[in-house]
Amino acid sequence: MIIKNRWAITFSLLKLLYVHKDAVVATIFLSVIADIVFIVGGSDFRIYGILILYIVNILLYRLNSRTTFRFSLILLGIMFLEFIFSGTSEKTEKAAVWIFLFLAVGIIQQLKEK
Repeated sequence: MIIKNRWAITFSLLKLLYVHKDAVVATIFLSVIADIVFIVGGSDFRIYGILILYIVNILLYRLNSRTTFRFSLILLGIMFLEFIFSGTSEKTEKAAVWIFLFLAVGIIQQLKEK
């Protein structure tokens, strides 16, 4: 009885996540922006955790590489603004790391698409 309920809860949660996929992907991307702009200090656990979440969403929602490259372009704009306003700072470096990671994921994703 408990196992059936657990599976029903799991499937209903997956269905809920699939219905609201735009909100889930936007939340992940906003967490990247929050990491760049608002959170002080770096954490590999946070960076790789968010990146793994994004990769899981790529597999779950079948996102194409264009989406990843668009995110990279937005992050490039954020890095440009941070560089103009604060010069070389921790925020600029964090944005550069995120751009590199998203570009790497996008390139791998594009290779898989062909």
